[in-house]
Amino acid sequence: MRDFDPPEIQRSDLAEGLLLLSALGVTRFENFSWFEAPSPRAVEQATGFLLVLGALERDGSLSGLGRSLRELPVHPRLAKLLIEGKARGCARMASELAAILSEPSGKLPGGRLEIENDLFVRWQEWKRTPQHPKH
Repeated sequence: MRDFDPPEIQRSDLAEGLLLLSALGVTRFENFSWFEAPSPRAVEQATGFLLVLGALERDGSLSGLGRSLRELPVHPRLAKLLIEGKARGCARMASELAAILSEPSGKLPGGRLEIENDLFVRWQEWKRTPQHPKH
């Protein structure tokens, strides 16, 4: 048994934090003066994710999309889903899917246990619950 849990910085997804740092003008995350530094691998993975998402430019600066992602109070992957959904004319569906993906894994609305790990099945179940109106 461990005496303590590892610090959150060692067990968290860094994408949101790195996006914020980039918005503040930090482009070299490895040079940032962390209180407790994350692993270089975690920084590399989060940076790679943000580059693939289109949130960062190659030099680490915030892209136009990155600025838009920062305006939404959700994880960058969910913000991208919302932005793309709106651009493609399916904002409501995108927001419903973002809500489902934000739920702790394994639980459906109403506290029922999730049986399927299929987003479409989860979305259909979510739409059937009384507190979520159908289209």
